[in-house]
Amino acid sequence: MSQTFNWDFPSSVFFSTVVITTIGYGNISPATVGGQIFFVVYVAIKITLFFLAPRELGYKLNILNDKLSEKIGNKVPKAKYQSIVALLFVFAAGYSIFSFCAAAVFTTVEGWSLRESVYYTFITLSTIGPGDYYPGFAAGRDTSTAAVIYIIL
Repeated sequence: MSQTFNWDFPSSVFFSTVVITTIGYGNISPATVGGQIFFVVYVAIKITLFFLAPRELGYKLNILNDKLSEKIGNKVPKAKYQSIVALLFVFAAGYSIFSFCAAAVFTTVEGWSLRESVYYTFITLSTIGPGDYYPGFAAGRDTSTAAVIYIIL
């Protein structure tokens, strides 16, 4: 899937998003010394800011976890197991819904099979990004907007 990278605005936003989320699909990198120096400074600042931002989401998930723990209190005997079961449920349900909805979008936008799209959503959410699948260049057109939205969400 080797492609020539186009430095138009949507492609630049896609590259920036992939970099600050530490996914790094391996399909592009800075080629000049100046680009590499800028890249290191940019990434150091952006990754720090990116990982500070989701703190509020953690608080909201903790509240949801507490509410679910209360609701399943009668079904699971010990309090520490209630919290674990609730957390696993929230994670599994949230991941499944988010991943399969996104996979459906990528199947349509990128022209991938459902299996390829599910694989892509997994490697992206896990920030593995080996570079074998990356969005943005389906049929010679820029489709990176869907990926940017998915990655940010």
